[in-house]
Order: sequence, then structure tokens, then C-alpha cells
Amino acid sequence: AGRSAMNILHPDSFEWIPGATPMSDLKHLAIAEVVYFTVIYGLQAYLRKPEPENVGDAKQKDSSIFKFSLCLHNAILCILSLAMFLGAGYEAWLRSRVDGFQWLFCETPGRTAKGGVYFWSYIYYLSKFLEFGDTVFKVVKRK
Repeated sequence: AGRSAMNILHPDSFEWIPGATPMSDLKHLAIAEVVYFTVIYGLQAYLRKPEPENVGDAKQKDSSIFKFSLCLHNAILCILSLAMFLGAGYEAWLRSRVDGFQWLFCETPGRTAKGGVYFWSYIYYLSKFLEFGDTVFKVVKRK
């Protein structure tokens, strides 16, 4: 049976199931890598072309859009990082009240990857795909 988005997006009902949880199989990772390298190398090749003359105003406008996009991207990553830190910390505290702190170092054998701690681990995993954007910004800045 299919899993609803609400089950995936709620810490209490989250369960990591390889191949069933979105983006959890090698196919999605391979596609992400191909897209990543295609975009990065495509942008680098495009940006190697000489700039046409008389692009002063357009370049300044593009620079403003670029700076805004970069700030927005970084703000989203900062807010997401804070949410992950607070969410994972809270869920770890809740679980430690029940299971003690040993699970932080060595998970109970056979335990299902289910619940809030795994939910926030999954959100962290997904955030790495957003961070591909950092490289795009660096390439556009020609760094």
C-alpha cells in the first residue's frame, strides 16, 4: 500500500523504508548526480563565452537578482538548519527520556528506523540536495 505524504512529513509517524521513502533509492541519487554535474558543467561552459558589449545596465540588474537569490537561498538554509537542530534535539531528548542516552552512540539492534529522530535525519538528508544550490551560485560567481 502507498504511504501518504502526511505520514512521511510527520515526525511521529515517519518511518524510513529504503526504496519506499522518497529519494531513498540509488536511482534517485544517480539522477540527482547526473543533474548536478550536467548543470554545473553546463553553466561553466556557458559562462566561458565572452560577454557582449553594452551589457552594463543588464549586468547590474542581474547582479541585484543574483544577490537577492543568494540571500534567499542562504536564509532558507539557515532557517532549515535551525529547525533541524531544534527538531532533532527535541526528539533526541524525548527518546532519551524513555531509552536513556546509550542509543545516541549505538542504536538498539533490530530497531525500526521510525519516529522523530529518524524524521529529522531524513530532513537533513534531503537538505543536502538543496545545498547543491551553493555550487551553482559559486559557478555563476565564477569562483
